Amino acid sequence: MQPGATAVPGTTDAAGATSSWTFQVTERDIRRFRQAIGEPPGDTAPPLFFQVMAWQDVGPEQLPPDGAPAEILGGPPNARSIGGASEFTIHRTARAGETISMCSTLLGVHSRQGRHGPLHLVTRQTTFTDAAGAEVARELATYLRRPA
Repeated sequence: MQPGATAVPGTTDAAGATSSWTFQVTERDIRRFRQAIGEPPGDTAPPLFFQVMAWQDVGPEQLPPDGAPAEILGGPPNARSIGGASEFTIHRTARAGETISMCSTLLGVHSRQGRHGPLHLVTRQTTFTDAAGAEVARELATYLRRPA
């Protein structure tokens, strides 16, 4: 837990909750990602290509009111969400034609007082594995939620 943070009642028992999904990597996905970040054309995915796989692709009706990824839970209802920090460990890049499996685990939700009121810090860890079960990347991310 971060200094000055306290557990949010009713949300920390959700710690350990997981969601899993898969992503089929295509040449088109790699080409479009490289173009979006200003990289020249190439056959390999840039290391942070894993970011495009970090959240499940769901319809707008399954998203919270602020449009944040559905997996960001915790804090008050109708809270606004923003990215806080993200740290990736990348063992190898993704390859076109492979299927990557993701497992995202809620590590905890903690509260602290911000300059403009309470902040709820949501920490998630997502692992990315290949078809052989080898971990190819891992993300540790913290998101901030504050009352609307």
